[in-house]
Amino acid sequence: MTESAKKNRVPEDVMMDILIALPIKSILRFRCLSKSWNSLITDRNFINAYLAQAKPLLLLRRWQDRQELYSLHLDNESLDTSLQFQNLPFRSEAGCFDIIGSCNGVVCLSDIDHQGRTKSLILWNPTIRKHLNLPLPKLCGPHSATWGFGFDLSSDDYKVVRVVRQVSSKREFPMEFQVFSLKRRSWERINYRPALGPFCVAPEACKNSGYCNQVAFNGILHWFVYRQENDSRHSFVLSFDLSNDKFGEIMLPQRLARVDIFWMVISEFDDSLAALFYRRDAKSVDVWFMREYGVRNSWDRLYRIQVDGFTRAMVFRKNGEILMTKHGSDEVVSCNPRTQASRNFGNLGLRRCDHAEYFVQSLSLLNESNEIDSRGKKKKQKGNVKLNSRSPDAEQAMEPGEGAES
Repeated sequence: MTESAKKNRVPEDVMMDILIALPIKSILRFRCLSKSWNSLITDRNFINAYLAQAKPLLLLRRWQDRQELYSLHLDNESLDTSLQFQNLPFRSEAGCFDIIGSCNGVVCLSDIDHQGRTKSLILWNPTIRKHLNLPLPKLCGPHSATWGFGFDLSSDDYKVVRVVRQVSSKREFPMEFQVFSLKRRSWERINYRPALGPFCVAPEACKNSGYCNQVAFNGILHWFVYRQENDSRHSFVLSFDLSNDKFGEIMLPQRLARVDIFWMVISEFDDSLAALFYRRDAKSVDVWFMREYGVRNSWDRLYRIQVDGFTRAMVFRKNGEILMTKHGSDEVVSCNPRTQASRNFGNLGLRRCDHAEYFVQSLSLLNESNEIDSRGKKKKQKGNVKLNSRSPDAEQAMEPGEGAES
């Protein structure tokens, strides 16, 4: 490089500041300019820096002409559309995907058929049109399952969690707890034995649907689960710490512990864990917050929202409103729990919306090798996918592939 070229060269930190301010589409084009540009853009520090300044958007899924459509919306007064993804780069064998969750611009999808078998498990970054097909451990026999997905900041690793209860099992403890690490590319069994014994991981209406109402809060995943004791049912919150792969339990107040989890949604708002409970008898939604994390007595019901017809809460918005969907009319409404006022977004093409959560556009997965070729077929993998275990009674390793069961 000549002396004049060296003098005119932009410092790398300045170049990063310039690139971070650009749309992702432009950044991806600049990768082709030179090896140094490509090295800068694909560097983990740059990917993290771009993620840190990304503005949160709302990811919505809706149905049109028997197809699932995903779109990004600004969290403003009119939910303006920022981007819409018309065609998914993969197909569901079961007809539609279950959304396990999303974080750092990555969506985790599972394809579960009517028999409860998982046909595929996919990590998808719609912003950069990148997706990874993950291996699946095989589990035989009837079962119910719940899934979780999150990002462990301490290890810079995406993790998928699966909690399974085998139906009609002759085993002394008919439950399995597993976690998949994207860095290790393997499933690991977690040796966890709840003090009060086995519990149910999905409501009866969702036994074979891959039930995955979860929320990631402070690096910990949370789900509603329940124990069946004689004729009574006790619901509680199952937690999973992504930093140390430890499960835990958070007790609910007595009023919520007796509720079928099918009528509850777990969420997070204003640095608190939140529970929303639809009261069919009163046609209202109760909103509870846990003031002090992990303390049962700190649960407090702050709001009761009067609703007309069956309403399911999807996500808390930044302005404190709750985005809900009315199944009877396919309406999407934003409700202010303080004033009880609501706004209908049905005229914005948001009818038949069944999922909403916060999302950021990112370069995550940019450096990952894609395990699906350009024709949508799986590439052949060498060897078996390892299933490690922390318990001495682990079963043998299992292979991924078509027809693996969840």
